[in-house]
Amino acid sequence: MKRPLALMFALALLAAFAAHTAHAATNVHFGVLAGAGFAKMRMDNDAASNLGNLTAPAIGVTERIEIAPQLSIEPGLMYVSDGFSWGEATATDELGNIQGTFEQLSVLEHVQTPVLIRYLLTSEGKVRIFGVAGPYGSIRTREYRRMTGALEHVTKTDDLRSTHFGIAVGGGIQVPAGPGQLELQLRYDTALTSVQQFDGLGNVYPAAARVLVGWSH
Repeated sequence: MKRPLALMFALALLAAFAAHTAHAATNVHFGVLAGAGFAKMRMDNDAASNLGNLTAPAIGVTERIEIAPQLSIEPGLMYVSDGFSWGEATATDELGNIQGTFEQLSVLEHVQTPVLIRYLLTSEGKVRIFGVAGPYGSIRTREYRRMTGALEHVTKTDDLRSTHFGIAVGGGIQVPAGPGQLELQLRYDTALTSVQQFDGLGNVYPAAARVLVGWSH
């Protein structure tokens, strides 16, 4: 079995296990997450050192299934953007007059399906600290190159593979908020499989740090 299929199968098993556990669990929480990601592709060659970060929104839904007082399984669905900035340049008209500066971005929008393990590091008091870690699968929804600033233009691209797999780790704090819980989470996710579809050009791996605010009930 090829590696992507094997990873997909493993994620399916984890999701099935989480769904099965939900029936037996006494506490199941549903929530939403939203925030911003600070992304930059990892590359085999030195090209990435000259590239800048891409800042983009992230939004998703989660299901947290408590299987022990401090331990939960947390499958979710996240819509995120990865990529990088080529940097800023000066725009001029046909006569060479400066029109301003623009930034060129390469963007990969995709849906992540993380299956995380959440562990409460502190189980007493209103403010609780937690850590999360687990694998994710990803399906591309859109890929494009965008100019923003003095020049506004979007060009559709098809340079990357449509799926990849990776791992997410992070932590945060949660506090009571009305009938549910409010949380602030810092998460870092990075691909374990390359999204570069052209042989001989080196591997490319999406990676991002994301700051997320969520509420669950």
